[in-house]
Amino acid sequence: MIGVLLIFLLVNCAPPMALRRTSRLHINLFLHDLEASTKLNSTHTETAPYDPTHEYATHCRTILKKSTGLRSAFIGFPPTSSASLTPSNTFILPTPSSSSVSSPSNFQFSKSRVHVILGLPRPLVLQRVLKTLATFGVGSVQLLKASKTEPQYFGSHLLRGFTCFDPSTPFNATTPLGETVVKGLEQGGHPYPPQIHVRKSLWKLDLRGRGVVPHPRRTSKTVSEVLRGAGPEEDVTVAIGPESGWTDEEIEWLEGRGFDVVTLGAEILTVGEAATATVGIVRDAVGSNP
Repeated sequence: MIGVLLIFLLVNCAPPMALRRTSRLHINLFLHDLEASTKLNSTHTETAPYDPTHEYATHCRTILKKSTGLRSAFIGFPPTSSASLTPSNTFILPTPSSSSVSSPSNFQFSKSRVHVILGLPRPLVLQRVLKTLATFGVGSVQLLKASKTEPQYFGSHLLRGFTCFDPSTPFNATTPLGETVVKGLEQGGHPYPPQIHVRKSLWKLDLRGRGVVPHPRRTSKTVSEVLRGAGPEEDVTVAIGPESGWTDEEIEWLEGRGFDVVTLGAEILTVGEAATATVGIVRDAVGSNP
């Protein structure tokens, strides 16, 4: 009898399958691909129609329950709080006067001064961590082939055919990596994606400003102690090791280039936990905002 009751509740009380698949609670900014816009003039820009079951359409109807005053943006361009959704499921956004979306050259990447070096983890972990870093609005992410990185990770669906996202290579929101970044930007409410590069060795890294490397056992220094006196105009790079951690040689190499080893406590954290904690503390310590 209890089993029958549970089945009844699951079938009759669960939200419709289409809604469960398409509606997410963390859309704090509706982001659109400029390449998909259909109308562009000096006053407003109209997106291509979305499918009625698309998560944006269902989110407006079922979660926000409104179709005007929507916070929205084209990826890489300033956001607006006065977008609207038409009955035909197109978004209409005011065209920014200070940075016209008519020219791709006006596309902007994140200007945050917090940067991340990430020893490449498994594809599923990479997807989660990249989304988190995009949520924080970091300025750049360098995906490093560390000593303990498995070579096959570079052949994953996320990185297959990927070179970089930077001013010389347009951001592509339709790739698996781009889609992951956009989901993080939606959560954090940022329209500007981080620059992303793949680095096959330590020597290829772009090291900016001060650097911190979290490690559970090598030091008692905290992030706040190391960054005391740093301000929002100073670059800070966070180096997060792969799932098996940095080797001693890699840590010594980073220390030799000005990185400070810091502690987040005695616990052994996952890559995602270490990245979230360190970036959050760094932003708080230097007062950095995307």
